[in-house]
Amino acid sequence: MSPEGPARAGGRGLWIRIGVLAAVAAAGYALLQGPLSGLRSEEGWLALLASLRELPAAPLLVVGTCTALCLTGLPITPMILATGAIFGIWPGSLYNFATLCIGAAIGYWLGRTALRGTTEQLFGDRLTTLRRLLGRRGFWNLVRIRYVPIPYLFANLGLAACGVPWRPFMLSTALAMLPIAITWAALAGSIVQAGTGDRSAGLRNMMLALVLLFLLSFLPSQVLAWRRGLRYRDLLARRAARDGS
Repeated sequence: MSPEGPARAGGRGLWIRIGVLAAVAAAGYALLQGPLSGLRSEEGWLALLASLRELPAAPLLVVGTCTALCLTGLPITPMILATGAIFGIWPGSLYNFATLCIGAAIGYWLGRTALRGTTEQLFGDRLTTLRRLLGRRGFWNLVRIRYVPIPYLFANLGLAACGVPWRPFMLSTALAMLPIAITWAALAGSIVQAGTGDRSAGLRNMMLALVLLFLLSFLPSQVLAWRRGLRYRDLLARRAARDGS
């Protein structure tokens, strides 16, 4: 590699850092002294959420924007929290669910067509391991993969590149994403609810959302372990019956 290569890379990194610092400084100024200064208070945030909620095209704008974010590789949790905060628990859950399913469908299509080669290069030998896991454990492992902390786009691309058929891909996505959409929307919506006056109901809903979130964090792996235990005991029983005959 020529000396200019590292120099160019270092120069790019410096400009990226400068750009990030400038963006942070601009955001800080807007929040403290500029047009966003009202957001320094709880009332300012609640007023902003109310104004966003009242926009006629708000659901379409939110679903479209969040679907686009699903295709960037960025974490999806802030997105679904924001949707719950704007629209409340049940409308927010519906919009989150629609966003996650649409984003998964587009990611699947990209993984099977335009980005197939890029996906195979990105994952490399890990695709072979993933294919082996999916072939051995089937549909419920597709559901469990949705709870692994990897970017949503990469999960969709990887499953598509592994050759997972469309129907089980979408069914497993819907089954896994529905509780996620409801739980995070409930958490954000209950916080806003507590801040708008209905404090007791908001706190109650927030505690319920936290319990659901706790269950989601370990329940899929526990169900899979239970199913593995059943299969193992069945295998031992059949082996004992075969040896005894």
